[in-house]
Amino acid sequence: MVVLDSVGCWMPDCEDGLQNTIITPIIHEQERLPLQIMPSPARDQVTIYSSLKDDDPSGTIEIFDIQGRLDWHQKGIQPIQTIRLDDLTPGLYIIRLLTRTGYAVERLFIE
Repeated sequence: MVVLDSVGCWMPDCEDGLQNTIITPIIHEQERLPLQIMPSPARDQVTIYSSLKDDDPSGTIEIFDIQGRLDWHQKGIQPIQTIRLDDLTPGLYIIRLLTRTGYAVERLFIE
């Protein structure tokens, strides 16, 4: 098991040094995947652009609040996917994708 902070770092002081942690079941063979979230900041929906070539029905998308609580999740990932944010309050969140071959962790700010 690996512990990642809110920007996906596994060790202190990398990137911007945020220390909020999320426990994630990443295994050493998995690679960090590129991920783009638009718009940023978001309001009522967000589109996620991943590097997946095909749909991954066993993959998951999860949104955590800044305290690490799971606020939203979905099984099955598409290379380009739109998510409605109506049930989430404004603030900072973490989006995590877990696929067969890799993972992605990015920040999401909702206005």
